[in-house]
Amino acid sequence: MQDFNLRSAEKRRFALTNLNGSKAKFRHHNDGLTSSLRKMRYLIIEALKERNFNVKGIEVDFWHMGSGKQHFIEVYSVKFSGIKFYPHIEFRSNYSCLVKGMRMNIHEDGSGGLEMYCGKNWRKHQKEFYCHRHHRKMNNLSRIVLNYEIRDRVKFVATSDCDREYYPEGNEPKTISLARIEKNIFDKAEMLLNYINSFPVTGYNPNIFSEPNPVMFTNYNLRGIELRTFIKEETLERIMKPQDKTETYGLSANSWRLLSLNINPPKHPLSDYMNEGFIYCDMKQRGSDKFDSNHEPEYQNYFEVSVVPKKMDMVFVFDQAIFNDTKAKWFDENPKEFQMPMELVNNLLIEKAKSLIHINDYKGNYKKPVVAICRELASDEIYISMGQIKAGHDKIEAVQKKYRK
Repeated sequence: MQDFNLRSAEKRRFALTNLNGSKAKFRHHNDGLTSSLRKMRYLIIEALKERNFNVKGIEVDFWHMGSGKQHFIEVYSVKFSGIKFYPHIEFRSNYSCLVKGMRMNIHEDGSGGLEMYCGKNWRKHQKEFYCHRHHRKMNNLSRIVLNYEIRDRVKFVATSDCDREYYPEGNEPKTISLARIEKNIFDKAEMLLNYINSFPVTGYNPNIFSEPNPVMFTNYNLRGIELRTFIKEETLERIMKPQDKTETYGLSANSWRLLSLNINPPKHPLSDYMNEGFIYCDMKQRGSDKFDSNHEPEYQNYFEVSVVPKKMDMVFVFDQAIFNDTKAKWFDENPKEFQMPMELVNNLLIEKAKSLIHINDYKGNYKKPVVAICRELASDEIYISMGQIKAGHDKIEAVQKKYRK
């Protein structure tokens, strides 16, 4: 089963792909948390389903799970915020709850933890807290979070979180009752359920989980281009020898994120995609005899494969030169330095992300263009030649010889 996030909000912008014209079936995922919160989450999702997941002020994200002929939709997160007189609350994945100043995680195996806000300026820190971007000790900033881990499913005990967050001052609680946290979340979740039930029932329409019409390739400036990416040996074997003959899954967009999760994306038409993973491809222009090697493959990705997207949904281009050229110039100007300041690195990554554009809109004007695909590729969108396989094995053998020496 392959998982990837489907984007949704009040406008319910779905990104269903590779269903081969079928509909995905909706189902509940009822693990994690406590029994009372699982039941409350179920009631909330059922109430949203009865209203076709379209309630003002409620943002819903989904998981698409499946391959071959079996496809399922599950709710990944429900977020309720910005409504006057109502509290912020969010159910995320199947094990996490967020309310103002608190995040609780309890997995189905009983493990989990708790984060409690302990700063002095919630208005300033709330975005950092909700986005889980608060490794402040390593940046010499004052603490805003206390971390706890669950013990015996009855209490949370203070922990150091790898020494990143917990700075003992003597006044923080060493343990917190699970029952107390559970009641706090349950009361707010009940308010959320009552809010949803105040809207009229419209009925569930399964057609919202149908695959939309594909985006076709319309950029005649790029006609005749070829794309390639690099994969690991185990990925190659899975594609060439699938255990399930009905398997259509090729590659997931799980390579490096364009922007890491600790970087807020800039205002941009494609900002929703910038914290996601991609499949990165080099491009060979029509009439050229070689690929532009503008993206460095990940470690052990030795096997070159050809990528031929049958549709252009979530296929983008960005300019790697924006990062590379400025980085090279900085080291020329600072020859005694071995590492760029992290703030500068992040700013360069943001500037590079701003160049992200859909492939149909690309004018061919980037110095080092990289094609970035933010969706699963089906197996028939990937082609592998015997020459590519031999070249990959030659690379592995060369690396092994180097280490044997």
